Amino acid sequence: MNMPKFKQLQMFASELIILLDKGKNENILDICEYVEKGEIVEYINKNYSFQNREVNLNSIKDVNDILKKFYVSETEASNRGINSNGIAFLVQLIQEIYSDCMYNMKMNDIEPDIYSDYFNWKISKSIFSN
Repeated sequence: MNMPKFKQLQMFASELIILLDKGKNENILDICEYVEKGEIVEYINKNYSFQNREVNLNSIKDVNDILKKFYVSETEASNRGINSNGIAFLVQLIQEIYSDCMYNMKMNDIEPDIYSDYFNWKISKSIFSN
């Protein structure tokens, strides 16, 4: 069974937070390059290996395509207050995706806590659609 795309993003973000906790740092330009190529998940796994046994290239297979839809650059990171750590930039980007989805639901009178199934469907149909 495929993991919902929203959950895949959460799992990837959790791996990134573990890396930040360990003091890991990646150049923002390198991170942007791999996001644009659609290979950021493989890049992170190759360089650090996923810590959670449930996280693997198969379980979060849609993350590359999701992140690739967003504009990323060193300037964009700097505009968001991230100047030295590409991993932090990725976490902030994922947090922004979550925030935008929650805001859009609230503006449409949808309570995410009550309509969690609809929430996953709405996200899949909006920013996560092909």
